[in-house]
Amino acid sequence: MDDYIKAIEDAEHKVQRMLDLLNQADQDLREVKNDLDKFYADAPKKPPRIDSVAAAIAKVDDVVAQMTRQHNELAAELASAKEEAKAQPQESDPGF
Repeated sequence: MDDYIKAIEDAEHKVQRMLDLLNQADQDLREVKNDLDKFYADAPKKPPRIDSVAAAIAKVDDVVAQMTRQHNELAAELASAKEEAKAQPQESDPGF
């Protein structure tokens, strides 16, 4: 069981690194959107491809948000699995 708990803890650390990267991607994407919004607001005429750029940014934003939700769900599942494993007697099989 200790090996199982160790594997879960290793997975938790990796998932946390992925969440950190997703949070950074979300922050960077918001900065890109703000920078482009400022540029578009100051432009004397409608910049080329503004609509397709905005649509592409929205798609990336949706994917980052979805991945963040899924990674948060994974982190919660790992935490629950670890707690259940800790509560079981040492001799029990993790079920793999």
